[in-house]
Amino acid sequence: MLGAGASQGFGLPLGSGLRNMIADDLNIMFDEWGRSLESGSHEIVEALRLTVHQPDGRTGDINRHRHAAVQISGSMRLSGSIDEYIERHKEDALKVQCAKLAIAKAILQAERNSTIYADPRGDNDVFERAADSWLAYMLRDLTRGLGKAALRSAFQNVTIVNFNYDRCVEHFCYHWFQRVYDLSESESADICKSIKIYHPYGVLGPLHYQSPNTAVPYGGEINARRLIEIADRIKTYSEAVDEHPSFVGSDITSTNRVAFLGFGFHQQNVDLLGAVSGPHVTMRCYATTQGVRPPRMELIRNHLVSAFNVETANGFFFEALSGSCEDFWAEYGDVIVQ
Repeated sequence: MLGAGASQGFGLPLGSGLRNMIADDLNIMFDEWGRSLESGSHEIVEALRLTVHQPDGRTGDINRHRHAAVQISGSMRLSGSIDEYIERHKEDALKVQCAKLAIAKAILQAERNSTIYADPRGDNDVFERAADSWLAYMLRDLTRGLGKAALRSAFQNVTIVNFNYDRCVEHFCYHWFQRVYDLSESESADICKSIKIYHPYGVLGPLHYQSPNTAVPYGGEINARRLIEIADRIKTYSEAVDEHPSFVGSDITSTNRVAFLGFGFHQQNVDLLGAVSGPHVTMRCYATTQGVRPPRMELIRNHLVSAFNVETANGFFFEALSGSCEDFWAEYGDVIVQ
């Protein structure tokens, strides 16, 4: 289970940073003549204009959308997260639409600024600052002793549930297999496609190796039409509950070992796990809990027992490390992949 902290190591923002980006982008203000944009995101404004464009070719009025965007901006820094805000206002279509557009822009921009962005000009190395990341450690440990022909077997019993919108895992894995195993792009793509990765709240879009015709490049160009396409893929909590695929439920039910990396244990996310989980006789959970104070630990434990429907309290085992994802993998990596 991956939370925002799992992507932080690649340079993506945590909740507060994302909130600030969204607040700035949605503070849409024009000059007194309504012609020049003084604050807010130009790309989001253009996306809103495309959204309200009239069938007869006339330009629509975005003022209602702008008003909703400014309301979000004013509340964003007081909210726990943008996901919580959307859930609170899920009946307000304009606010949901504006919030999803802002998420799309912020995450695509964050991918571009991440340490693993692959500049098409070849000016940077994906692995320069990520060789010691938890993901590099995990891939190394899962594939230890395996040749090319056996790579698929390494991921047969692995399911990644990623609560983030970014594609750091998919992007990094694709490059890692090419570098470490000297695979071709197509060979690496085949291996990556065999890894079960689920994004409960949606994802920016497929990478080129996943779907060439509908691809959204990692950290790709930000433009109005792309933001609209991405926003349509982002889900609220209620939408995630309604649309979760059955394979996630079966995988969670059949496992008795779960690792939480950079996971905030927000109530709605834990509840979402409960919505797809079945009963368990025993469950072992390993987690990073950096910044989590002791009184909340007992609450987290109780929520997980309920979410995984563990039959008895004695059947639930919870081990936590108050450190980075890299520290965690150094401590528990061998236990998790055994």
